[in-house]
Amino acid sequence: SLPPGAVGRLAVLSPSRPTTGAGRLRSRPNVVFYRDDGKECSLLRPIAPTSATDVMEQRDHAWDRDAAAFYRDLAERCHSAPDRGSAALDFVLVADQGDDDAVAKESYLDLATLGDLCHRTGGSLRYVAGDLASPEPWDRLRRHLLRVLRDRPAGYDCVVKLRCTAPLEAGPFLRHPGRLSQHASSLAQLSSPELEVPALDADLALCAEVLLSGISTVRAAQACFQSAVLYTCPRTRRRRVRVSTLRVPTTPHIAPVFQGADADAVACFLARRAAEDVTKIYPKQEFLHGTAGPSGLVRARRNLKETGEHILACYRLHASPARSSSDISPLLLPESLRLLPLFTLSLLKSPALRASRPPEAGKHWSVLPDPAADARSLRLHRLSRDPPHVLLPSLHPTIFSLDRLEDPGSEVGAVRRPAVPPGHGHPGSVPRPFVVTPVPLPASAASLDDAGAVLLDLDDVLYLLVGRAVPDSLWRSLFGDFPREGPAPPPAPDGTEMGERVRTL
Repeated sequence: SLPPGAVGRLAVLSPSRPTTGAGRLRSRPNVVFYRDDGKECSLLRPIAPTSATDVMEQRDHAWDRDAAAFYRDLAERCHSAPDRGSAALDFVLVADQGDDDAVAKESYLDLATLGDLCHRTGGSLRYVAGDLASPEPWDRLRRHLLRVLRDRPAGYDCVVKLRCTAPLEAGPFLRHPGRLSQHASSLAQLSSPELEVPALDADLALCAEVLLSGISTVRAAQACFQSAVLYTCPRTRRRRVRVSTLRVPTTPHIAPVFQGADADAVACFLARRAAEDVTKIYPKQEFLHGTAGPSGLVRARRNLKETGEHILACYRLHASPARSSSDISPLLLPESLRLLPLFTLSLLKSPALRASRPPEAGKHWSVLPDPAADARSLRLHRLSRDPPHVLLPSLHPTIFSLDRLEDPGSEVGAVRRPAVPPGHGHPGSVPRPFVVTPVPLPASAASLDDAGAVLLDLDDVLYLLVGRAVPDSLWRSLFGDFPREGPAPPPAPDGTEMGERVRTL
């Protein structure tokens, strides 16, 4: 516990899940669980007491009960109180395995429980895998810790308030970090939610619904939204308030609403709600009355598809220019939401929601299917906190062409520092440098060329794709004298201008 008024962040590095002490976690997965949606979803939720039916399950029930109480109390102690300060927890699990997509195929880490603890304290969960005998995973770990503990802007002991003008109401936050304020009444929580979070950082995005209550239309010409964050600055240790106000015009027609829709925000909202559907436990009364429907992954996939279909059906019936014509094409999409079906399909095929594939032919069911519970929990954790500009590339990649890197006058891959006009910016502040990136290409097969090279950006993983008919000059610039035939060559040799640019990207 921190002293009263103190704030901080705790980074925990571990090669495995806790296996001793009050917070020990047992190995929960069983290959039989992956054949049943309800049992598989139990692995995607934090540890909870199980129903004991025999001697072995009675022991597991006692372990789970103690572990659930330990992590619940630990998350509560991380919030500020009159007798203690607040702290955010960041877990970094380092494992000697293959790539990041093969999370915990050999050992169980219980990322569902650890990720829930991080999320409730405003922290993050990171998994670093690779050949620990090489410097590459340690370099990734070093860069991650430097960003989390030193470079990333953050505020501590935060209180977040969201409100809007009537008749709009700020609805509940989806998969929110921290806890709802205990000082607000139930009516205040309904009309204007308030969150208490030990820490908020620049890599975290909050998502909330805005509800229209009372009347069917907004009669005012404009609507206003305001968010306020009360936080402690880690450098000055002073309490500050940051207020952001947004004013948007209203319209009595539905067509301008579709035209002004933000596809990235809509896709991020759908992903956040899908993550909530997977991990949420509905009361038994809802199942008895048939309002909750199937549980877990099936419910998330169904709701995601139905929501996308409902959006497009509403546009076709009420906002499409061709709605009055008898010759209507089978698929009509608003200009702003043309990529929504693509993002929806990418989300359905992502490790967070796709169905677990059985083991390959010739392998026994003792081998865990793909994705395993830890891999799915890690992706669900990212869906619950990533902003749109980080989340969407991880669902649908971005392609950058490297053809212009050979041009002598090209600035692609160069590091530049933005120029600040006189009188702008804070005194003494230094603008952050940025890298000039290539123009992104559509992520389709048409953007791939046998005679070219591209970078495939998945946000946390970067792939270099080289065509078989690439010119010798481009090959030497990328790989030096490494032969074309044989194992994959190490990219970007030292001493070449193009190699430096590729490494910078």
